[in-house]
Amino acid sequence: MAKKNLWMGILAAALVFGMAVTGCDDSNGNDERDNRLVLDAGWAWVEGSNKYGIIFESDGSYQQITRDSVEIDWESPYSGTWTTRNGEISMNPLYPSFSPYSIEGDNLTLHILGDRYFTKTNVGTID
Repeated sequence: MAKKNLWMGILAAALVFGMAVTGCDDSNGNDERDNRLVLDAGWAWVEGSNKYGIIFESDGSYQQITRDSVEIDWESPYSGTWTTRNGEISMNPLYPSFSPYSIEGDNLTLHILGDRYFTKTNVGTID
């Protein structure tokens, strides 16, 4: 009987150890935010057409900004959350899968739905 209790104790200890090691969800702990994407107030990453842009906030939120013409003010019809990991970015809810991105100086390239090129641009206040 003593041998059986010993084996049950070893099994219980192994189970507890295994649960402690593998049972923890650390997905949030692995998420990062590349602070190079966060620009000063009034600035955004804007595509070449000057009608579409993105503002990344340091709290993990973002705004997509648009306008129909370069003569009118920017609007923010979409927002969500973003995170980066190993040179890839995820933007929920519109682009939840991680996709590559790169930053060189004042230029941002997102590889979401093809290569998209953005430049740091002063957009002023967004409505």
